[in-house]
Amino acid sequence: MPSSPSSSVPRPSGLALSVVVPAHNEQDNVVRLLEELAAALDGRGLDYEVIVVDDASSDETPAVLRDLLGRYERLSVMRLSPMSSGGGGPNGQSAAFGAGVRAARGELIAMLDADLQNDPADLAAMLELLERTGADMVQGDRRRARR
Repeated sequence: MPSSPSSSVPRPSGLALSVVVPAHNEQDNVVRLLEELAAALDGRGLDYEVIVVDDASSDETPAVLRDLLGRYERLSVMRLSPMSSGGGGPNGQSAAFGAGVRAARGELIAMLDADLQNDPADLAAMLELLERTGADMVQGDRRRARR
């Protein structure tokens, strides 16, 4: 059964990639993450955006991200409010990914953790694999290098 127009997400053809990154209390990692993403993706002739979804961080993550907005024109930041039920804590990784994916404008969507468990340099190889094979999806596996 075809999906209804309200359930489909139109993606403009001009933006090739959206990188969605949930972050909760990642003040020590987001600078390095953005540096590594820029190193992996800049110079590839790829129009991309990075969406960091701050999931109600209680550390300096929001302030660090505000500072980074001035350095990275491809960066956008979303902040999820603390959950109203259950003590007002974070909403969780799934909720943060969901919010970022809904906001994504790219034809392709990559999802990474802000804690640097995923190597942004792997994105280049994954994009090349998509191009070479015509696959609809590529998934990385971090079991071997998990920290």
